[in-house]
Amino acid sequence: MVRAVKEVGIVHTAMLTGDNASIAQTIAHQAGIEHVRAGLLPEDKVSAIEELRRLYGEVAMVGDGINDAPALAKASVGIVMGQPAPMRR
Repeated sequence: MVRAVKEVGIVHTAMLTGDNASIAQTIAHQAGIEHVRAGLLPEDKVSAIEELRRLYGEVAMVGDGINDAPALAKASVGIVMGQPAPMRR
């Protein structure tokens, strides 16, 4: 996915995660993500999105958890991924 967004002209990529910094750096390197911020709380992600918007203008964020909701709302575009809820009858 990272390669695909770079192919369409997205220059800057960043990982904002609550996970361990060492693991985040390893995954980011493997995925081709240039900037990593790890050990973040939800409010830290909001601050990071605000800073990225000041630096680069429009920012898209992909998130997978309820703790990402505040930062997704601050991004220019918020993309939520995850498992679909089971259908109930």
